[in-house]
Amino acid sequence: MTMLLAYKKKANIAAAFWFVSMVLFVIFAVTTENRLSDIGETLKMLLLTLNVLTFWFAFWAYAKAKGYSGLVGVVLPIFSIVGLIILHSLRDKHPEEFQPNEGDHQ
Repeated sequence: MTMLLAYKKKANIAAAFWFVSMVLFVIFAVTTENRLSDIGETLKMLLLTLNVLTFWFAFWAYAKAKGYSGLVGVVLPIFSIVGLIILHSLRDKHPEEFQPNEGDHQ
């Protein structure tokens, strides 16, 4: 697979942030159940927003890494895990011999 490394790295970082924000959101929601103040509710909404944005960004960057439009990466998350499977199954549009050097920026 010859995905563009710059976008692949962005996708991996976004996926890591997504995972961490999901864990933090669940922990925060479970430990504070019905005891949230206005600040707690705001923090919970910020974590949820971070979670959604990093999820979508990871899909966008992964689609770009495979040579597809970012729109593909924005639409497929609507289908959740099925969208991830579809995105992963799409063939890489980059030729096998194309692999930019680490110093090259896209």
